[in-house]
Amino acid sequence: MASRSVAIGSAVAALALGAVFWLGASRAPAPGLERREGPTRVAILIFPGVQIIDFTGPYEVFGGAGFDTFTVASKPEPVVTAMGMTVTPRYTLADAPPVDVIVIPGGNVDAAIGDPRVLDWIRARAPAAKVVLSVCNGAFTLASTGLLDGLSATTYAPLLDQLRRSFPKVRVVDDRRFVDNGKIVTAAGLSAGLDASLHVVEKLAGRERAERLARNLEHPWDPDGLLVRTAPAAR
Repeated sequence: MASRSVAIGSAVAALALGAVFWLGASRAPAPGLERREGPTRVAILIFPGVQIIDFTGPYEVFGGAGFDTFTVASKPEPVVTAMGMTVTPRYTLADAPPVDVIVIPGGNVDAAIGDPRVLDWIRARAPAAKVVLSVCNGAFTLASTGLLDGLSATTYAPLLDQLRRSFPKVRVVDDRRFVDNGKIVTAAGLSAGLDASLHVVEKLAGRERAERLARNLEHPWDPDGLLVRTAPAAR
């Protein structure tokens, strides 16, 4: 699927290798980024060429769960997604409020990886967040921050080997719809973002709410994240 391939050139590889530090849950958030009481907040990153289902699927899940869900981008101008949808972000990276969940979608992730503001924002916001979730090849963006070093992760099926080659410190998993390391969760491709988002709802609001939401979405959610691929995508 050529339009979803990830071309990580020497400049991007250098950027990724430079981000080798780990911002764990034990590190205190920077002043002003501490999460305050109130509705669960979910920030969904968008960027030029973002895959539509990768951000709208989680938006539907988290919005349906009653979370305060919004988009965030580097600039306030409208963002043109893959296939030409135009989306105006609610916030920029500079003015987004503290959040509980960060969602990093896939698509043309070179646009995100090549923007130092995006990687710096993820690194800065991760310590205060309860969950950081990547969807599809958004795992490459997350891995480029160094936050996946030493952890297990998955991504879009045709890019699993590329993730292994590009980020040898990441333990790549190819038989799960999503992989949960605690704070850091990664989803496989496209519709797997729905499953991982429902899993995050379960983590934050309980199994009952997640199951009720899955029924409302008419989505056959497997809470265990077991992977069933059709023959063309099977490995």
